[in-house]
Amino acid sequence: RSEKLLLGIELGLTASSLAKANEIAASHDFDFVLGSVHVMNGREVDDTLYLEQDEREVYRAYLLEAAMLLETADVDAFAHVDYPLRTASAELPYADYRMEFAALFEVLVRRNIVLELNTSRLADEAARANLLAIYHAYRECGGRYVPIACAITAIGLDHMGFLGDTLEEIAGEKAGIIKADTPVVCYPAPVSY
Repeated sequence: RSEKLLLGIELGLTASSLAKANEIAASHDFDFVLGSVHVMNGREVDDTLYLEQDEREVYRAYLLEAAMLLETADVDAFAHVDYPLRTASAELPYADYRMEFAALFEVLVRRNIVLELNTSRLADEAARANLLAIYHAYRECGGRYVPIACAITAIGLDHMGFLGDTLEEIAGEKAGIIKADTPVVCYPAPVSY
């Protein structure tokens, strides 16, 4: 830990794990805590969820659940505001979710929680335009956002079908988030496969 190397954590937020996440955040001397929502009602928010539920309703519920969780989450930033869109069949425009975003932004601004500027989908033109609309609306509500870093988690076969069929393909897809002049954090790979 130094002036250039800080200690942080990303905590997954769910209704059933919020107290534990807050306990973890409070019991360690973290410089920065990201909160994210990857699971709703015990289900991963991914394309398999869309087989059972309408994508538009999943995104609407995701934004409202995030707002509810962030009311009491002990975090500095909310990560992945567009998480459900990563596996949606099409970009879901900000304009269709103004009320849900307004509720989320009100919580973020009131609690001084920043909105992470995530770089993972900026190469896609439609995603970039939608994210810019989201970030501009957040800013207009009094919010602030910061680029944090690119993070590459462990590379494993658990992402087959989504990122590729081999470790090499998966690694290549994960490396696609690296941007010039942005710090990159990599999770160490196991010594043997």
